[in-house]
Amino acid sequence: MDRIARELGIDPLRFRLRNAYRDGDMKAHRKIAEGTALIEVMQKAADLVGHELPDEYRTMSSLEGR
Repeated sequence: MDRIARELGIDPLRFRLRNAYRDGDMKAHRKIAEGTALIEVMQKAADLVGHELPDEYRTMSSLEGR
């Protein structure tokens, strides 16, 4: 994902946040994603390492659709 993000000129963490599973998303194996928390985990990781994220990425939630 880092390589793709760099080619697109996008911050790799922002790229991951945009593409993270959210509750209700259909996964590749045709199962509905439930109990996802990937977005919140990435937001917390960004905080811990001092990675700045704009508000639009700070307010994302695994519970909300795209």
